Amino acid sequence: MPKKKTKLKEGEILRRVLKETNTNLTKLTLQLGKSRGYLYGLFTKAKVDVKIIRKIGGIIKHDFKQQIPRAYTETPKVGENNEVIFRTGESIELDRIKEDFISTLYTQQKVLRILAEVANQNEKGPLKKEIEKLFKEIKENPKDYILTKRDDGEE
Repeated sequence: MPKKKTKLKEGEILRRVLKETNTNLTKLTLQLGKSRGYLYGLFTKAKVDVKIIRKIGGIIKHDFKQQIPRAYTETPKVGENNEVIFRTGESIELDRIKEDFISTLYTQQKVLRILAEVANQNEKGPLKKEIEKLFKEIKENPKDYILTKRDDGEE
């Protein structure tokens, strides 16, 4: 009698891929915001939530389309604010870049406020004229001053 080919559980597929890719489980659980126990629990499941499969795939840069096709054929769930619930490594990286960019803009804004205060305190000095000139240039060409314009002319 021929042996029946058994289909692997999705949790077992995850476990094998993580082992094959030498994934550090501690780092993975931190990135997932889950415990090791949660992760080991996933390994025993026949079906794993597609959001988790996609999120793990994004973090470890692995495409599970071949091993778990339903993870990529099911429509992802959308949250209240139309945000996609699952996250890929790429989207996490884009969010990090966006946060860094916004943080830099806030820092620029603080620096400009300080310069404005300094200019107001130096009523007739050359520093006030230089700061006013800078503000005029920023107002006329704001795109030139977003994170790229430096005093030494380098970009």
